[in-house]
Amino acid sequence: RFAANGVAVALLGRRREPLQETAEGLDSACPGYLVLPTDVRDPLAVDAAMFAVAEKWDGLHALINNAALLAHQDGQSVDPWTYFECVLRTNIKGPALMTERAVPLMVPGGVVINVSSSAAKRPTPDAVAYGASKAALDHLTTTLAVRYAPQRIRVVGVAPGGLFNHDDKSPSTEEATVQLVVYLASR
Repeated sequence: RFAANGVAVALLGRRREPLQETAEGLDSACPGYLVLPTDVRDPLAVDAAMFAVAEKWDGLHALINNAALLAHQDGQSVDPWTYFECVLRTNIKGPALMTERAVPLMVPGGVVINVSSSAAKRPTPDAVAYGASKAALDHLTTTLAVRYAPQRIRVVGVAPGGLFNHDDKSPSTEEATVQLVVYLASR
């Protein structure tokens, strides 16, 4: 959506192939993009990605922290507590690290958008780590909003519910979330 609105984008994620697929689908209005395979839990990888962004563009206008691991899934090759820790590292350490490294590149009026979840406020017996991580992300969001306000950097959060459409008359929660993120990133 950003590319269709003429915004240059950096695509970050752990796996190059999905990033490349996304890049191939970018609208021709996109003035430029970077594909940066990055594990948001790894400070060196995040530093390398931010260096690439700084080399390509004069400033960063928005950061959308949307990387997440969900509830423990059957068939995982690690024990439940290792997976629990991995969820917390991805869902809370990742956005904290990305924000810390991105803010120095941000222009005044820039925005950090953290994608949380309704699971932050609703009990999630089958997704304890996920719900806890999203509650922590909500707290991180409000804390960073206060921290970066003097620099004129906004830090906001969105918390979509289930991403599916209940009827054909209203936009899906996914589409509504996309619209909200684009609006929050606008001036």
